[in-house]
Amino acid sequence: DVFGGAWVGYMDKLKEGLSVLQPEDTLVLLGDLSWALDLQQAKEDFSWINQIPGKKIILKGNHDYWWTTMNKMKTYLASNGFDSIDFLFNNCFFYEDLAICGTRSWFFDGKQEHDEKMLNRELGRLRTSLAAAGDREKLVFLHYPPLYEGHECEEILNVLRNTPVKR
Repeated sequence: DVFGGAWVGYMDKLKEGLSVLQPEDTLVLLGDLSWALDLQQAKEDFSWINQIPGKKIILKGNHDYWWTTMNKMKTYLASNGFDSIDFLFNNCFFYEDLAICGTRSWFFDGKQEHDEKMLNRELGRLRTSLAAAGDREKLVFLHYPPLYEGHECEEILNVLRNTPVKR
């Protein structure tokens, strides 16, 4: 295969790694969870995710083409009985004494107007998520890390520093 066997057995490895989870656990999934183009095509993937023990919180990845409005996604989950899944999008979730916050995030290198627009949108979503957390300690999840392979997204880092976010 074109990947030299790197992907062989990855689902088995995922299942094995996730087997330690218990019903009282919370798992945050950082996006890119399905190659489906719409929610109906993603049904098998959501079914698999729903079977993982505990609560699952999903944030959007750059390849989640099935992602639509929150209302449509929540209706879809309810109509399919996917009762252990929710979405982190302009909101936060509370786990023990922590607030789970986050967004997809974005990189901007100053070259594309589209990228600046996307970054500004993601900055707003991150600020909204952090504000929803109130005074609780914030645990932030991002699909695009603000520090990656020598790149730095100063705008995202500034929001995290100014909130302040420790983790």
